[in-house]
Amino acid sequence: MIAIFNPLRAARRAWQPIVLLPLLALLVAGHAPAQPALDVSTTYLGFGRVSLNTTSPIQPLFVMNVGDAAMMLHAITLGGDYPELFAVGGTCAETQQLAPRARCRIDVAFRPTVAGQRNATLSIVTDAASAPLVVALSGLGNGSIGMTATPNPNPDWIDFGSVALGASAAPRALTFRNDSGIALRLTSLGLQTRDRYDFTLSSTCNVGDALPNGSTCTFTFGFAPTEAGVRATTLYVGISYMEITEGVVYIQVSGVGGVLAPSPYVEAVEYYHGPFDHYFVTAIGEEIDRLDVGDFAGWARTGRSINVYPAAAPGLVAVCRFFSTAFGERSSHFYTALASECAKVKDNPSWMFEGDVFLVGLPVEGNCGGASIPVYRLYNEGMGGAPNHRFTTDLQVQGQMRSLGWTAEGDGVGVVMCALR
Repeated sequence: MIAIFNPLRAARRAWQPIVLLPLLALLVAGHAPAQPALDVSTTYLGFGRVSLNTTSPIQPLFVMNVGDAAMMLHAITLGGDYPELFAVGGTCAETQQLAPRARCRIDVAFRPTVAGQRNATLSIVTDAASAPLVVALSGLGNGSIGMTATPNPNPDWIDFGSVALGASAAPRALTFRNDSGIALRLTSLGLQTRDRYDFTLSSTCNVGDALPNGSTCTFTFGFAPTEAGVRATTLYVGISYMEITEGVVYIQVSGVGGVLAPSPYVEAVEYYHGPFDHYFVTAIGEEIDRLDVGDFAGWARTGRSINVYPAAAPGLVAVCRFFSTAFGERSSHFYTALASECAKVKDNPSWMFEGDVFLVGLPVEGNCGGASIPVYRLYNEGMGGAPNHRFTTDLQVQGQMRSLGWTAEGDGVGVVMCALR
């Protein structure tokens, strides 16, 4: 709290103006000391109804420094009644420093093990405020018989990145798929909370529509920021199962008005092709834009990404990318950070070298040092008639893919690269 100069008090305690006058002079002159300032995309993340022992779609929380001095993230912690039912990941990390107008992302997921409403909190401690910023988390563990999964948005969330004030972003589409195992009906939908007037929504999903199991509809979003900084809204989709059980699906939609500070990393975004059962990752901006607007049919964001390095430096290597159409209807990509592996694949006429696509570190005996974290590579063993690899920094995801028959490749438990936290 800034002290205010009180002349009456100064008359009684003559020493006080000596301390306060320099600060007062700065304020009067319009040169207040630089300060960090914390802003987040929402203070509530709802997960709706989630089947027991099933992990929900990811709900992202964007954290941004909207002040004019660097901001340190001291702690990111789960608390409240049921913290053990929630998990966090993303690009924010404790002891991370955010420059002015820089941001990072906290990914939150809910995995209920018991039926009923379950609440928790996510606390963010920074040097921008004396008290933690607290985000409420809430989900409903669903034990209904016959319900195998919740409706599945693809991607889990939409982020437009930075857009100049007065400009409009290219539209972004999200597919809403009913994977519940039973028919559902849409009972309500709309953009709610905070900055909803900066966003537009059109859709093939309409209130009253019935969605049989396995069917889809599409939401398309627009973004035109009216103010600088974090801009966010939530798509609220009310649903009923067989006209009996009510539920809610929350989808976070966000962007930034104005220019973001240069990032210390480049985000390599992961995509998934359902009919192929293939994964693809790219850090190329033009490629990401074309994928997001549907220029390449069948691909959609998974909501996951890998933080790769923005510029060459000692200890970093380039990742080679190859493309092949030698597997019938299913094309495929292959990535490697190993020079020997890259040279070997270049000699294979079935694979076309597309270039060096991003920068990573290399592990030493399966370990990544300093501020880097392991990137795991998984191979599908040619399932479906075409090879495919998935890359992830999440050990839980690696375990899930192995349980589906994918093989871990690399040093130790399958480490092939090192990325940034």
